[in-house]
Amino acid sequence: MRPYHPDLDTQDTRRQALKAQGGAWLWAQAQLEPYMALQHALKKLNKLPGDGLSKTIHSLHMLLTQAQWSRTKGLYSFDETLKDALVQTPLNNLSDTIFNTLPEWSVYIRAEEQIGDDWLHGGYVCRIAFPDGSFGLFLLTIRAVLGSTATDAERFYFDSLQLPINPQFPQTFAARIQDGRAQQGRPGGIEASRLSAWQERILLYAAYLCSAEPDLSCAGSAQHVPQRQQRVGPVRDWNVGFRFGAAFRRQLEEATRQDAQRPPQEGQERQRPRIHVRRGHWHTVLTGPRHQERTREIRWFGPVIVNAEGDEMPTTLWRQSPAPLPAQAQP
Repeated sequence: MRPYHPDLDTQDTRRQALKAQGGAWLWAQAQLEPYMALQHALKKLNKLPGDGLSKTIHSLHMLLTQAQWSRTKGLYSFDETLKDALVQTPLNNLSDTIFNTLPEWSVYIRAEEQIGDDWLHGGYVCRIAFPDGSFGLFLLTIRAVLGSTATDAERFYFDSLQLPINPQFPQTFAARIQDGRAQQGRPGGIEASRLSAWQERILLYAAYLCSAEPDLSCAGSAQHVPQRQQRVGPVRDWNVGFRFGAAFRRQLEEATRQDAQRPPQEGQERQRPRIHVRRGHWHTVLTGPRHQERTREIRWFGPVIVNAEGDEMPTTLWRQSPAPLPAQAQP
């Protein structure tokens, strides 16, 4: 199966089609002033018949996510061990406001994994701020349906979704997945439809990127792309969780070897606890001086190998964050 590349696969096909459909002006507005571009498009959408409305909204979501992504072109590849650990981590009371700290205007998360009968290539996650203090999270996933022919695997399907998030009335991430409330269909309408499995997976990976101390390392050049060159700059590759994954696999292999070499404890009244892995967890911590108002940060604490000899798994790893975006240019 050919891997999906967000720049090569969109530069001459969908992006050009979207520019031709919406016009160069709308594409430029979607890059610099996404909220104004959204309002301009919604005024025209209200005049359309219901049949073509959903397809037009789908195209609008694609335009917004890709136009914003073209400014910084951040591509995030996750380590397989980290992905498994995130999926097994209980969500508990993780708030959906965590997406307020998305590292870029729009990110592309490379998944390349099978979920049911679908192959998830990845997805765009875009955050657009609204004047009332809330923001919308635009999600565009790219998948292929696994079939008996090679043509089915080469055909890409694009699923768009918008999640309205209000920091004053936060929801838990688990509740988002449970009831699947998403703004779809007609503008301003909210339909109750369960989030798909691949959309849940991309949102979970995006939540890790928004946490306080993600394990990031630059796979290419770490230099910041100047603002005037952001729309034509190269793709910036980021490795996510590669150091965590390598360290955890090394310790798990050593713990497994120790467990196999333990002598049998027959006849003893109390058996020594077996080596096992305790799942990771999300936790909100307070940071800052105690005599001042402290800020809350959401962090992900990775899994821990219990009853193993030797060094413990480090709770935090040094990270290399993407270069901060200019404050005046943030939407």
